[in-house]
Amino acid sequence: MSNMSYCMFENTSNDVSQLLSVLDEAVNYKNGQLKLSDRETIAFQALRTMCEEFISLSDEVVLVDEIEENEEE
Repeated sequence: MSNMSYCMFENTSNDVSQLLSVLDEAVNYKNGQLKLSDRETIAFQALRTMCEEFISLSDEVVLVDEIEENEEE
């Protein structure tokens, strides 16, 4: 299911927080080992690539406060 545009960052940040907890557990309690199915391994690698791209693109984005934008109109 896709996220509605008005809450996609909020919803996705909650999901990423859950992923980070799993990774943290793997690093701190399982000697860095994370057992995944073949499909999950592919998704893990794709997500890592997407996160790198997200960081790169987010460095170029300027967040505009919606309230300030409405006041200028």
